[in-house]
Amino acid sequence: MSLPPDLAVEVVRTHDARREGARKVALYVAAGVPMTIVVEPKARAITVHRPGAALERLPEADTWDGGDVLPGLRLAVGHIFR
Repeated sequence: MSLPPDLAVEVVRTHDARREGARKVALYVAAGVPMTIVVEPKARAITVHRPGAALERLPEADTWDGGDVLPGLRLAVGHIFR
């Protein structure tokens, strides 16, 4: 039996990659991944996908927390782009 990961991270660099990233996020959600983060270096932002929850878009000035998936983790989004 194969279990899905707790977290998936997808980096998108172009408009075409953004479409492909959305397709992959849908696959991750369908597979039962509880959290997927899409990193957009050009926009310097991340989007957090959690099944059954609203999308959470965080610019580099915000802080992301791991929620139920990674309790206690807090990361300044801007650190991702350094």
